[in-house]
Amino acid sequence: MKIRKGLSRLIISTICTASIMLCSIPVMTAGAETYGVLTYEKVDEDNDGKYDYVVIEGCDKSAASVNIPSKIDGLPVTNIGNEAFRACTVLKSVNIPSSVVSIGRYAFFFCKSLSSVTIPNSVTTIEDNAFNECESLKSLKIPNSVTKIGYSAFSNDINLTEINIPYNITSIEFGLFSFCESLKSITIPGSVTSIGESAFHGCKSLESITIPVSVTSIGDCTFADCRSLKSVTIPSNVKSIDYEAFARCKSLDSIIIMNPDCNIYNSAETIYSKWSGSEYFFEGMIYGKEKSSAETYADEYNCKFLAVNEYGIIGDADGDGKVSAKDASLLFTEYKSVYNGGESTFTEGRLGRCDANGDGKITAADASKAFSTYKKNYRKG
Repeated sequence: MKIRKGLSRLIISTICTASIMLCSIPVMTAGAETYGVLTYEKVDEDNDGKYDYVVIEGCDKSAASVNIPSKIDGLPVTNIGNEAFRACTVLKSVNIPSSVVSIGRYAFFFCKSLSSVTIPNSVTTIEDNAFNECESLKSLKIPNSVTKIGYSAFSNDINLTEINIPYNITSIEFGLFSFCESLKSITIPGSVTSIGESAFHGCKSLESITIPVSVTSIGDCTFADCRSLKSVTIPSNVKSIDYEAFARCKSLDSIIIMNPDCNIYNSAETIYSKWSGSEYFFEGMIYGKEKSSAETYADEYNCKFLAVNEYGIIGDADGDGKVSAKDASLLFTEYKSVYNGGESTFTEGRLGRCDANGDGKITAADASKAFSTYKKNYRKG
């Protein structure tokens, strides 16, 4: 029985959060007060007897539209507290002032009618589950001032079609966009170094994603059940692809793994597009360097594999993105022509793709290797 790392991380995160809360230095508050439909508290951060700022703590559940003021009682409103708008199911729009720097845990959780929200450039932190299950939210601009987004912050936003990730974010946390079923494409900025477990799990409309070279790891179930994802390139700095990272990706027909030493979790369930009972199959093509971990993984789990170099797919003589019997024939024809004194017709790029042994010319061995590659993949379907 496998122990899921995702569950372990969730438990650890919960324990750490609780520990931080218990160990925090207490601050003085004035107790709950009201401002229109809002409930708030004034906070004396440094316990000097003077209140420093205001935290929004709650909202009338009947409110449909809320304008959060920038000041209350002359104090800046700097925080939207944990669960402040939780389950405000009729809330449709909210305006957050530029005085706010933090949006707390579960702040807008299950605000199922929320379709319009403005996050100002002052916000630096969006905590765990802040906008989880905001099913009417279609687009959201996260300002570049944000440096931290907590786990599952936008999970289950089923109608979200467009979202930007600010360039100051270094980690895409656990479940951040999981089950955003309408999200079609997303670009990850070059500041991101890790993509956490289940980050895009269940994004069934996701067709394309750009992973920058800054990323070094892809966690468990990161793209599991991304059933519209057609192709993905894993850049050379990625050192690990974890369990079920590309599980049940029905439309995935190509995955390019550029790091020859990438640690791919040793299971047929890591990359698969089809399954029957306890058997898992990847029907697409895996691309990677010769004698790489990608090739080892492909051979272990009977996946089709094509080797690539800086010129393209090795053995692809006609440039159609695959290696076929036609390619082998073209290579053999080129070999015979040059062998009999003729001039080579191959461009530098074509020669680079087809010169498998790197001796600077096309030989019978190159043609034979192309045909072997074709036969091997043909047998795998």
